[in-house]
Amino acid sequence: MPAVHHVGDGVLVLEHVSNDGGAEVTPAVERDLAERLAALHATTPETDAFGFPFDTLTGPYDQPNPWVDSWPAFFGEHRLAHAAARADEEGVLPAADRERVAALVGDLPGLLDHEPAPSLIHGDVWAGNVLVVGDRVAALVDPACYYADREVELAYVEWTGTGGDAFRDRYREVAGVTDGYREREPAYRLYPLLTHLRYFGEEYLDEVRATLSALGY
Repeated sequence: MPAVHHVGDGVLVLEHVSNDGGAEVTPAVERDLAERLAALHATTPETDAFGFPFDTLTGPYDQPNPWVDSWPAFFGEHRLAHAAARADEEGVLPAADRERVAALVGDLPGLLDHEPAPSLIHGDVWAGNVLVVGDRVAALVDPACYYADREVELAYVEWTGTGGDAFRDRYREVAGVTDGYREREPAYRLYPLLTHLRYFGEEYLDEVRATLSALGY
């Protein structure tokens, strides 16, 4: 991450990062990204709980981060249910679809039953937040950090198309991936879909519905 030099009233001064603006995320960059995220994910909180010392943002939207011992409870209440409630209030998620999300949230303890350790994640790894120089990552910007199941990050990188086979293969080599990830991945994909629905509107509603249907809701 770029170093923070100054924080003031409406002012944030960061270290300058030289990068190849708009450079393609090549397979070599994907492998470097996998190594850097694996190192980040090895960071754990002092308390064995999920959350963060303070609330953060995902884009313009609040991300509540209270410390919660149970991962399904944290992800269900403070990610899926929270995002669905806000989307409903903003008029972009019909009540029937919010009820489908609520039904999924109620069943998360059975779906997310692999007991992950809390890992620090960046939270918003897409190509626009990956600054590149040559074949390496120069810096990651615009974090939406919290301590989570690291699979949330892997699902997001995959959904945004930022990392493909080269990323997945290198991450498995460095950090491993827990059995059953593919079954859990749609639930993790649902959170950014709800966020994009809020930001971009109904163009994401069909994908939200398709993901719920794929999960059986």
